[in-house]
Amino acid sequence: MAMTEFQVRICTKNAFPDMDECEEWAEECWQNACDRKGEVHPLTPRLTTLITARGSTIRGRVKDKVVTKVVSHYNFKHGQQPRQIEYNKTLAAQLLEDDGYVYEDVEASIGIYQHHILEDIKADGIIYGASFNPIPESTIALVFTAVYYAVHQWTSGIHIKGSNFTEVGYAKVYRRHLRGLEAWRMYSERSGQALARHKQRMHDHGCAHAGFPNIPTNPRKPAFNAAKFARATQALDEDKELDS
Repeated sequence: MAMTEFQVRICTKNAFPDMDECEEWAEECWQNACDRKGEVHPLTPRLTTLITARGSTIRGRVKDKVVTKVVSHYNFKHGQQPRQIEYNKTLAAQLLEDDGYVYEDVEASIGIYQHHILEDIKADGIIYGASFNPIPESTIALVFTAVYYAVHQWTSGIHIKGSNFTEVGYAKVYRRHLRGLEAWRMYSERSGQALARHKQRMHDHGCAHAGFPNIPTNPRKPAFNAAKFARATQALDEDKELDS
């Protein structure tokens, strides 16, 4: 459970944490796992290493899933005919220019950070559902960082396997997307509301796709109201009188 929670944090909080943050997370995840089981076990250096190693594992899983989806979602063409190669080179350049791959409509630059590849990428975290409700901006940034990685594999016109998906190569891209999402959220009240709706839709779609019921986070009728609180308070007073 500690390893799973650590992976969820990578997906939802910071995809490329430094070593100090990794070790801090490992301690917290280990303690949370012990608390859930009602047990006490020491966190050894070896266990810390095993937990923190899950960071590269989950980043690799997201990257691998994106790589398999990029061809169909962005219409790259397999083959080594000159026309196919030129088409792929042009497409890759178009997508990479100003991070065009994040748009729902790439050519018109409409639907920022709403490309439908997001709907096709599922992350771990069902038992930590609150962490993904709504989908965090960190998760969106991680997916599109992986898209950047995958599109770069087509810049020559044919698919060439890229380098490792590491902090050295891609943390800057990830943080650029975080800044882009923040800038869009803060641009205006309408843009902030649109991003919030999009993040909630991504969560709801993920629940439906996985076969889990979507439990609304903001029900129309509040579970508690002043009358219920008053009755509960009165019951507390009555219990106090009985004890005295």
